[in-house]
Amino acid sequence: MVKNKIVFVFLLVTAVFQLSHNTKAQRRLSDYQSFATWLEITASQKLAKNWSAQLDFQYRRRSYWSGEEKGIQNPLILPVQMVFRPWIHSHHVEKFRFSVSPLGYWRNSNVEPNGNIRISQELRTSFQAVYVLGKKAKFNQRLRYEFRFRSGDVVSESSSFGLAGADFPISPQVSRIRYQVKWQKHFYRAGEKLPWYFAAGNELFLSLGKKIKDGDRLDQNRLAIGLGREVRKGLKLEIGYLNHWVTRKSDPQMNHCFTLNIILENAGELFHGDTGGGD
Repeated sequence: MVKNKIVFVFLLVTAVFQLSHNTKAQRRLSDYQSFATWLEITASQKLAKNWSAQLDFQYRRRSYWSGEEKGIQNPLILPVQMVFRPWIHSHHVEKFRFSVSPLGYWRNSNVEPNGNIRISQELRTSFQAVYVLGKKAKFNQRLRYEFRFRSGDVVSESSSFGLAGADFPISPQVSRIRYQVKWQKHFYRAGEKLPWYFAAGNELFLSLGKKIKDGDRLDQNRLAIGLGREVRKGLKLEIGYLNHWVTRKSDPQMNHCFTLNIILENAGELFHGDTGGGD
């Protein structure tokens, strides 16, 4: 009961804060809404008793903005982002998981009115701690700190992959704190645990650094609900809806995202018999 109250209060306070923040935005939020598709594949592998490794791949596309002539239509028509991010996890403390991502790669695409794609690239180092409570219903809290090294823009006539033209700074331009709460519960029938489960959560982003304007420090918020299924031992599929609210005054936007997550636990053993305990 206490955990549910914590989640409810956090989501309520976040929503009220966002609403008051965005009413003063320089751009009209109603003109910058889209439908989007977010694909994520997460592969983890147990390395030792208290250690594991993980690799995240993310790919995102969206429709045109609601304020553009073509309006909201196809959620797959425009490229948005591609991510590769490795993790090393420590499980030495009960109920806690401490992690570091030494260097992840982000590739962002912004389609200009003339059809050209302006590419910006980013290298990111991240540290995080996850606190997990519960058995039948799991309640997670995650705190992540990111150092972001962003390159200059590269104009391209295509969305081809590459680092050509990238100029990364030596020191991070900005850093960011992310705080997430997530609740997950399996379905039961006649006391028997079913492979289906429900998940809901919220994540708040706060940008730091001298170059960040005061109106842009509250960076974004992600409110998500979804349904998952354990397809087999070591393989899970999750689908859902994610409300991606960019709360920056200089660049407010809202993306209504269809999400598909493929989760591989102990990926090296998934198709070779016993998959072990997972991550």
